[in-house]
Amino acid sequence: MTKPPSALQSSLNWLQEMAQNPLSLVLQRAPRGFAALPTTDGGDDMEGGKEGAAKEATSNSQPQPQQPAAVKAFDPRAIVRHSQLLLFTLTYTSYAVLYSTRKPFSVVKTHIQNELGVSRFQLGTIDTAFLTAYALGQMFIPSLADRWGLRNVLFLAYAGSAVCCFIFAGTHNEKVLAYAWLGNGLLHAAAFPLFVKALSPWYSPTTRGSVLGVWTTSQQIGAMVATALAAFVAQHFGWRMAFYMPALVVAACGFALYSLLLEAPSPALAAVIATGAEKVAPAPSANDKGSPKAADDTANGDSRTSPRRMTVSSMASTSGGSEASDDHVVASSVGHRGPKAKMDAAAGKGNGEGNGVNVKTAGEERTESPKVVGGGSPGGGGAAGTGEGPGSAPTDAKSTSGSGEGANGGTHVVTTGAPVRRTFTFWDIVRMPYLLHVAGAYFFVKLIRYTLLFWLPYFLTQHLEYEASIAGYSSMMFDIGGIGGAIFTGYLSDHIMQGKRLQAAATMCLATATAILFFAYSTHIGFSAICFAMLVVGFTVAGPDSVLGAAAAQDLCEKSGLGLGALSTAAGVVNGMGSSGAVVQGYLTASISEALGWDSLFGVLCVMAVVSVLLLAPPMLADGRLRHRGGPAMNV
Repeated sequence: MTKPPSALQSSLNWLQEMAQNPLSLVLQRAPRGFAALPTTDGGDDMEGGKEGAAKEATSNSQPQPQQPAAVKAFDPRAIVRHSQLLLFTLTYTSYAVLYSTRKPFSVVKTHIQNELGVSRFQLGTIDTAFLTAYALGQMFIPSLADRWGLRNVLFLAYAGSAVCCFIFAGTHNEKVLAYAWLGNGLLHAAAFPLFVKALSPWYSPTTRGSVLGVWTTSQQIGAMVATALAAFVAQHFGWRMAFYMPALVVAACGFALYSLLLEAPSPALAAVIATGAEKVAPAPSANDKGSPKAADDTANGDSRTSPRRMTVSSMASTSGGSEASDDHVVASSVGHRGPKAKMDAAAGKGNGEGNGVNVKTAGEERTESPKVVGGGSPGGGGAAGTGEGPGSAPTDAKSTSGSGEGANGGTHVVTTGAPVRRTFTFWDIVRMPYLLHVAGAYFFVKLIRYTLLFWLPYFLTQHLEYEASIAGYSSMMFDIGGIGGAIFTGYLSDHIMQGKRLQAAATMCLATATAILFFAYSTHIGFSAICFAMLVVGFTVAGPDSVLGAAAAQDLCEKSGLGLGALSTAAGVVNGMGSSGAVVQGYLTASISEALGWDSLFGVLCVMAVVSVLLLAPPMLADGRLRHRGGPAMNV
């Protein structure tokens, strides 16, 4: 009786057969060439070599064992949802916690003045140093993330803020206090624009406004909680502990961000996000009857499905693709050329058009029109495959290599290499269409918000003669209204105005002007009317604050063609201009209220709200013209 061949011998026989006929690898559709290896139970159960050979010959037609449950349950939508939850929770909590190293100074000013003998002017100088550094830092610090990475810059910002608070709490010199607080303001400037850049790629344009509207409530929540905790700690443990304790928590948040902050989604997940993860139909399993993968395997006489192939195919079918092989799936996801394009290039099948590449990116399919290389012309030679189409944003897609002669004598070249990333200078981003309009509007919105935020308690005590405790607690109505206003404006822009975020911001700016007039009138009615008016003003002014500082910058980057690579710097420019308004308000408010009175100040704030609407008018009109002509809307 002939000894049955071992598993090793069977594998060697299979490899020898493949060496003699390598095309059988493609025809059998074996992923990576190993899925079709013959399997045995050790050889003892075989009756002879003939049966082993028969089993080897029929191994390709026999169905493979059922896939593990984990592979079956793979769903890119679930990955997107879990990633969004993790990222939103981490960034929301971290930004709210950062306020604990920002608010204590405003709470403990009296303690510092009594213990260190610091004058009121010096206290004002320390405040101004923080706001000035914050405004300037937002202009250039976020751009460092394009070179060093989001996680690295955020970690340094949080750790540096903790160090500044330790220095501030440990000194007795007023100059050191000013320099430490200036450094703290510079480091705080990195947080908001970088968090916006981290969040934006994980949400589709149809939901981004609502999500960022909810996310920006971390400002109000963080400010209120930090103020209450600073007052409690300063009263029971001393004012220095109001800086030491938050510094430790902020440093821990820095480590958490460095460890857990997610990078931008992969191209396949980005396609799911762009089409709306909550609206995408479940990805068909490779074993489901009628699925693209199952139909393709049946047509090729192969009913086997490997976990790897099912996973990639599911992701491709979820994003709208139904490719026939892994190479085609990769080509549709990240802009690679599939085998057909590579073979055409090698065979010199380039034509005058350059054999454009079909690329499926976030929710859309477009045909790349490659550029002509080496003096070729549309009628005289093949063109080179590039990663970019005309008028489209730069992509990070790789392209595989290959070359050949075109049909008319030209050279057909397909480039290869690492992802191509375009870098932009600060002035490139400043010249972005309508960016300065948004930044200017945000300047006035921030000026109005910080004027009311910083001066309402003073107005209630000095002008209306309420007690300090009553004025302090009642002014919290402004923050409470801001939470609802940020959420409402995000919903308004996404679901009612269909993504027209600047129109939503302009509407809320007009409402702010009306609300300020109502507040000025309420001071002649009574305390309840004043509280309600502060609630309304906080509601209206927080809306444009959340939209202009977050989602609007993202929309401008996308529509200008600069893409996400410019987002951190663009958001920094917009927020830096807004923070400049926060710096100016201190001197402006004091000057106008002393020279002309508080009613005149409220009138000036109303005019500023109208000016912000006028600044937003040009991009809104441009969007209207595009829609009227039937072109792609700017969605701003």
